[in-house]
Amino acid sequence: MSIDSRLALLVEELGAPEVYRRMHARNELAAMGTMATPALLRALSEGGDRHRWEVCKTLVAIKDPQAAPALVAVLADEVMAVRWVAAEALIVLGSHAVPPLLRALEEHFNSVYLRESAHHVLWGLDRMGVLGPQGKDLLKLLGGTEPSIRIGVAAREALAGRHAQVH
Repeated sequence: MSIDSRLALLVEELGAPEVYRRMHARNELAAMGTMATPALLRALSEGGDRHRWEVCKTLVAIKDPQAAPALVAVLADEVMAVRWVAAEALIVLGSHAVPPLLRALEEHFNSVYLRESAHHVLWGLDRMGVLGPQGKDLLKLLGGTEPSIRIGVAAREALAGRHAQVH
């Protein structure tokens, strides 16, 4: 069996009804590491709630920074459990999660799901010591009662501040 076929089979098994099959597939995919990331990212928009949850849970174990933009997109998922595990996956990515998260908040500040999930991610990153002052300000806004437009502006300012630090 080719590696692509094996990956496809394991990703499909993440949606299996039996928990032992899902856990086996998750462990096998995690052991493959970043090689599994592209197949997992394709699966993020497929399948049911449990399947998307399992895909995100597998990405938590793999810790591939390349998954950050796709995981940020999942923060707006309808299902809270899926959003939560995607947020956990972003937290383990540390500073790699910040730029795509800030871009999403800048563009989609109206999304309640995104704002709630972003608060969770930024809180976790702050606990890790990854957030700078502008990220901390954004975290406060997300936890408060500010109008959503302020969040978009704060995200843009935080992103601009990160770019200024790099250059």
